[in-house]
Amino acid sequence: KGDDAASFGIMGRDKDSRITRFIEKPKDISLIKDLIIGKEGKEDMYLGSMGIYLFNKEALVDLLVKDKKADFGKEIIPDAIHSKNTYAFLFNGYWRDIGTIKTFYEESLRLTDSFPPMDVFDEAWQIFTRPRFLCPAKFENDVIERSIISEGAIVMSAKVVHSIVGLRVRVGTNTLIEDSIVMGCDYYQTAGQIESDNKNNIPLLGIGNNCIIKKAIIDKNVRIGEGVQIINKDKHQNYDGKNYFIRDGIVIIEKNTIIPSGTII
Repeated sequence: KGDDAASFGIMGRDKDSRITRFIEKPKDISLIKDLIIGKEGKEDMYLGSMGIYLFNKEALVDLLVKDKKADFGKEIIPDAIHSKNTYAFLFNGYWRDIGTIKTFYEESLRLTDSFPPMDVFDEAWQIFTRPRFLCPAKFENDVIERSIISEGAIVMSAKVVHSIVGLRVRVGTNTLIEDSIVMGCDYYQTAGQIESDNKNNIPLLGIGNNCIIKKAIIDKNVRIGEGVQIINKDKHQNYDGKNYFIRDGIVIIEKNTIIPSGTII
């Protein structure tokens, strides 16, 4: 709707749902004024492409090989509507494009709502993930508010607020995680590995004691030491740091990063 239309492929269709026009990410909104399908409040509504396509094999081969097309939004769909039977299926359910850090962050955390836009508990529309057969999440004297905690996580006397804590994550004592997404770990450390890392002052997998993490995305297999603060202390909107970056005010810690104890970001 509205200015969001510039981020999508916008189309028009006839009464039989056949696509009549297709404009990929229109830079000038005036180009699609005749494709308005309604209004929501004061904003114009358009029919946008979800980027999900179903082709007859021969038709797709013709477009890719004979016509030497490559880009779906800019070439294949706009050209196919003139030479192929090209139709649009109207989907009225929940769908979002999470192609940016901001939209991925916002839509992921919406799942922590009491009544999220997508019901992951719907028995009639089940969501299946790869079974990992991990132990249930483990808690010890914690405060958990409006959050999702995944299998195999170990949260020790910490506070987790409006956040997602992924697989196998260890969260240390007296740590606060708020408005954040912790992606998880691919493996657990063995007792020997933990002992070795402690001797060499290397942070363990997960999040250490006495940390504060707010409005952040922590990628997989990150090691965060003791007393670390990830709070965007300088209030950057966009910034590239030594072992992190910030987009739209969200701090992102990249996969396999080690954050030394006492660091403040």
